[in-house]
Amino acid sequence: MRVREKYKDRFPSDISEYFDLRWDIRKIWKLELPIHSCPVSDFTWHLDLPVWPSAPPEEIFDISPSMVLGKPHNYPKEIKGIKDCDTQYPIETMRLGKRLVILDGAH
Repeated sequence: MRVREKYKDRFPSDISEYFDLRWDIRKIWKLELPIHSCPVSDFTWHLDLPVWPSAPPEEIFDISPSMVLGKPHNYPKEIKGIKDCDTQYPIETMRLGKRLVILDGAH
């Protein structure tokens, strides 16, 4: 069964095109992948995507980075994740269609 079918109600329509698959981030970290540079503007579209759940462990994604940055006092957990992230590690991405999609590092 494809994840899209199993979780179709959990992915909002605006992200289901890009996030209809599950990936094991620990396996991605183990891959020896090339590091490349690209403009930050390639990723700004992620700011409006709901990538965090408001009621974990439920996997209903309904909080976007724009919401968090707009009202940080409403999202202390997400703000802490943003502030505590270790930027020495590269963002993990993959190309889907014409876009680079962040797999890990959106925080």
